[in-house]
Amino acid sequence: MKNQETSFIMNFTLPIEAKELFTFVARPENMVLYTGCFLIPGIKNVVSSDSVRKVGTIDAVSNTDGSSHDARTVILDFGSRYSLYLDNFQMIGFKSKLATPIIAFKEDWILTPDGQSTHVKRSIDIVYKRGLLNTLFVKYFITPQLYFSFLKHHQNIVKAFA
Repeated sequence: MKNQETSFIMNFTLPIEAKELFTFVARPENMVLYTGCFLIPGIKNVVSSDSVRKVGTIDAVSNTDGSSHDARTVILDFGSRYSLYLDNFQMIGFKSKLATPIIAFKEDWILTPDGQSTHVKRSIDIVYKRGLLNTLFVKYFITPQLYFSFLKHHQNIVKAFA
């Protein structure tokens, strides 16, 4: 049985130059600025497999609720594109049941310089197990929480540069 995917895209501008933003976002120590939303946990700690990020680098991510996952760099085009594949979710407690339909996330940052600012197209593809209940769960429960967690993340990045 084939998996299903749902996606959303956020377009926004940050008052940060593209190369500086790219470098900042790709650093493991800055990933903790992703604070999550409701049942989507924030990032507590990241241990990278490589001292210098490259395609194939795997980050072991520990989350604020005790869960974990892996994030593999799949595209790394300095200053313009950064893509990750997130999988191997290890959830705890009741969230382990809620997360059962989720297989992976594909996250993509496309940066376009505009003077001292950067236009960002940030997309997420949610890969999940086929089924009506799973579709409803992802569409009406997971997607809105991810959307709001991304808004918070963007605000946290701007604050870090202030």
